[in-house]
Amino acid sequence: MEKSKKNENDKLKDFRRYLEPCPHCGREILYHMTQCPFCKKEVNFKYYKPMDPEKAKTIKVILAIIGFIVVFILLFYMNRS
Repeated sequence: MEKSKKNENDKLKDFRRYLEPCPHCGREILYHMTQCPFCKKEVNFKYYKPMDPEKAKTIKVILAIIGFIVVFILLFYMNRS
C-alpha cells in the first residue's frame, strides 16, 4: 500500500514538470497547449512554438518519398537474389 502511494507520487512529480499556470485564469495547464481548457482563451508560452502547418506537410511528404524509395530498393534487391 505504501509503495503504491510512493509510485503515484513519483508519477505526479514527473507530470507536474509539464504544467504551467494559465496567464488568464491561473489554473495549471500543459505547457504545449495553445488554448486553456478552462477559460478557453489563447495561450502563448515563451518556450513552445507549434510547428508551421506548411512545414509539417513538407516534412511528411519528404519522409513518405524517402520511405517509398527505401521500400523500392529493398524489393529490387530481394528480386535479384
